[in-house]
Formats: sequence, structure tokens, C-alpha cells
Amino acid sequence: MALPVMPGSRGLPMLLGYSCVHVGKSLLWAGEDALTLYIMVRFLALPPALAGAIFLASALWNALCDGLIGAALHRSAWLRRRMPLLSVPAILASALGFAALPLAAQHSAWWVATLLLLFRTGFSLADVPHNGLTGLLAADGQHLPAARIRAIGSAGAALVIGLVCVAMLNPSDNARSTVALLAGGIALAALVLMAPLPFLLAADRESRDKLPIDERAGPFGNRALWIYCGATMLGLAGLGATGKALLHLDFVARGIGPTALLLATTGRLGSIWIWSPVALRIGNRTALGLAYVASGAAALLLPWFAGAAGLSVVFLLILFGVAGGGVALLSWAVLTETIERGLPADRPAFTAAFGIFTMCMKVALGLAAVLVGGWLWASDASVNTDAAKFWSLGLLVAFACGLAGGIIILSETTRTRPSRSLAPAPSR
Repeated sequence: MALPVMPGSRGLPMLLGYSCVHVGKSLLWAGEDALTLYIMVRFLALPPALAGAIFLASALWNALCDGLIGAALHRSAWLRRRMPLLSVPAILASALGFAALPLAAQHSAWWVATLLLLFRTGFSLADVPHNGLTGLLAADGQHLPAARIRAIGSAGAALVIGLVCVAMLNPSDNARSTVALLAGGIALAALVLMAPLPFLLAADRESRDKLPIDERAGPFGNRALWIYCGATMLGLAGLGATGKALLHLDFVARGIGPTALLLATTGRLGSIWIWSPVALRIGNRTALGLAYVASGAAALLLPWFAGAAGLSVVFLLILFGVAGGGVALLSWAVLTETIERGLPADRPAFTAAFGIFTMCMKVALGLAAVLVGGWLWASDASVNTDAAKFWSLGLLVAFACGLAGGIIILSETTRTRPSRSLAPAPSR
């Protein structure tokens, strides 16, 4: 696998630092996305519909932060100069918000909402500028190799979270204490791994200050980017809903329940070497559309296979992981292609475009929590739900993923043009 090399004498250290930070923030993100709703329902005794609404509200706040921070970094040289320093409290806030969630008192909806707000704000302030560094990896057409780096880090972190889920679903009397220890361990590991971020941003600032930057040019009029983001919202809402629902399903095959997410994550990690040659043959965008369609089909088959004994459900969960892994890998490759075609070369504009994309992603994952919370409420269930009841949610997931895949494939020919804002550039 060919790896993209960042330009300059510091290329390898920057690449290693970028990868390290990506694994750290992926641990926090995968843990928050997979575990938060389940913790709120099982351990904090919040009604599923209320838990889903809180998750959605925090996701919308996170999305707003991504958009605002991306736009501010694009428009404000003052903020760009101070991001290395601001990233330190951002990392601390996100880790603290995640670690403290299992320690909240039962029925304390406002306290849970406050912790999620702390996590989302800190995470966004660290995530958006780090994503902007991806432009260095994806330079000179290296979109798929750059996406592989991100996908391997994300899948590895998700594998760790899958192992955590196995321990968390243990029905022992001290399960909540175990969850608190596991969450604290994840947060501590993320803190250590994300420690290079301030230094990466400082080094990037030094090199960026030597380049001309047009603060008036931006991604907000890039029609292809908005079409792609809209399709991503549909597809990720379906994928996220399926992933969250796995923790609540009662599988017939013994031992599947605690390992369902782990099996799907194993498939996701292996999918990197499956989808890469497919993308090289038919193109990143077409391959991404097919990955979404495959994910929807796997979700539609889940109720049938989950009610069966034997290895069939294992194969389906791995298949779902392979399809979802294709989405995770190719989404970033298609994103950097779309940004590069429609924007000037300066990295602040690239960072702002990433902020738009991650904003849409987080709205989608918030909608996924609402879908699962509403499904649990309509099914009169919370945990250990009969897998046959997944049919209603599975149909929505299949439709959303299929529509997303179709939009992405059909938008292959969409032309992109750089846009300019009418507002004057602010003074430095």
C-alpha cells in the first residue's frame, strides 16, 4: 500500500503524528457514537425516546460547532494562529465529557446533556483543524491512499470499542463500574494519542503562513459538495441506526449479542483491502455508491438472520461490517476529490469544506439515535429486543442507504466551481 508523504523535511513525523491523533480522536468518537445511547438507556435509566432526543440535540450542536469553526478558521487569521493553544483545552474537554458520562446519576437528563455538550464542543474544536491537515495527505491526487490511512485508524479504534462492548454487555452486578473504568481507560488513551495535535497545528501554521491565502474564496457555493453531503446524511443515518440497534437486539445464536458489534467491526477492518481494488477499477464514487447499497441490503436481511442459529448471522454481521467499512474508507476519498475540484488550493478553504462535511455527518448520526430511540419506543423495548422487530427500522435503513448510493453514483458528472463570497475579507 503506497502511503502519501507530506511535503517538506518534516513529512514523516507529520504523517506519524497525524495518524496518531486520528486514532486517538477515533477512539473517542467511536466510543461516544456506539455507547452513549446504550449507556443512557441501560445504566442511566432514561426513556429511549428522551435519550434519542438528547443525543440528537448534542449532535446538532456538534454539527453547528463544526460549521462555525470551519468557517471561522477560513475567515480569521487570528484564530488560525491560536489554534495550537486552543486545541489543548479542547482535547481535555472531550476526554472528560466522555469519561464522566457513566458516572452520572440515574434519570439526570440535564447532567447528561451538559456532559454531551462538553464532549461535543471540545471534540469539534480539535477535530475540525485536524481534519484540515488531511489536505496535505491528499495532495497530488493521493485521495485513496489518504483515505486508507484514515480508514485503518478509524477501524482499529472501532475494533477496540467493539471489545469494550463485549465487556459492557456483561449482565453482572458490577457492570456499571466496569463501564466507568472502560470509559476512563478510553479517555486516557485518547488523551495520550492526541497529544501531538498542538505541535502538528503549530508546524502547519508555520508552513501555511508562507503561502498566499484568499479568505474570500470558500466552499459554501460548491454545489457538488452540498449534494455529496446531503447523500452522506441519508446513508450515515441508516448505517448509524443499524450499528446502534445491534446493541439492543436479542440474537438467537448463543454468544452473538455481546460480540455483534465486534464482528461487524472486524469486517470493517478487513474491508479496506477489499474495497481498494474495487475503487481502483470502477472509481471511488461508484464504489462508494455500491457500498451504501450493500449496507442497506445487509440491514434489511438482519431480522431474518438474527433469528437463526448457527454461523449465518455471523456471516451477515461481517458482511454488514465489510459494506460499512467500504463507506468509511471511500467517503473520505470522494470528499477530498470533491473539495479539490471546487476550491482554491489554500488549506483554510479545505478545512472549511471538511467542517461542512463533518457537520452533516454529525446531524446524520444524531438522526440515527432518534431513529433507534423511536424504534425502541414503538417496539415497547429497551434492551434484548426481539430481532424480528427490526423489520420496521431495517426498511428505513435500506431505503436511506439505497437512495444515498444512487445519488452519489448519479452525481459523478456534477461539475464543481470555486465560489466567492460577496463579503469583504476581514483584516488580519
